[in-house]
Amino acid sequence: RQHSSTGEFRAQPPISSYGNDYNAVGYYEQNDPYHQSRQRSLLPQVAMIAVAALSVVGLMVLAFFAFQRFVAPAIDESKERNRAVEARKVQDEAQRVLAEAEAEEAKQRAKIKKLFTNGKVAISKRKWDAAATVYKEARALDPVNTEPTRALNVIAAEKRAKRRFDKSEKAFAEKRYADAIRLHRRIPDSSVYRADADAALKAIAGVLEIDGDHACDKRKWTECKEKYSLAVSTTFASSDVEAKFAKVLKKAKRRRRSR
Repeated sequence: RQHSSTGEFRAQPPISSYGNDYNAVGYYEQNDPYHQSRQRSLLPQVAMIAVAALSVVGLMVLAFFAFQRFVAPAIDESKERNRAVEARKVQDEAQRVLAEAEAEEAKQRAKIKKLFTNGKVAISKRKWDAAATVYKEARALDPVNTEPTRALNVIAAEKRAKRRFDKSEKAFAEKRYADAIRLHRRIPDSSVYRADADAALKAIAGVLEIDGDHACDKRKWTECKEKYSLAVSTTFASSDVEAKFAKVLKKAKRRRRSR
């Protein structure tokens, strides 16, 4: 049979005893010179491809080991440096925040100390509203500190004592001596107005003694007795007043008996 491309005549593959059935592939692989030449021409190409594949694999293996030997340690070292830099940044930031907090705390302590000083000065001058304002501000800045609360309690007590003292002075001016004595005696011993109240009671006792003497001179025995009695109730009356009061009481008893 003539080949269509080369013009060569090739033997017809044998026909089997089973009719037209034959193994064309096996025949061409064994007896076809063209097919055998193609196989021979493909072998170098396959070999080159195999060599290239092996070279690529070798290069990949070499690259992997080079990466593990040189590149990976460098990457790890770079990462470690970056972590160290980040840790240093965090530490520096923490130190900065701590320094700012300490500076702010020192500033606040100084401000609170100044407030305490101003509060004590205001108390010494009996400026109760100003002192209360100062200690309230100090308490807001330092809620844990109990000193501002104690100071505010003292200020509140002193303001009550001041109101009583003012009322007693007004009663004294209006000659309501009994009210004046009662209000003065209600001022606590711990108050800064206690000494002023005692001085006022002493003054009231002196006035009542004089008024009692005048009433006795005019033989107004009831008025005389009331004045001396009030003077004695101040606890600041002189011994003369007490003697005069006792004398008036004896006279009153004799008058009642004579009746």
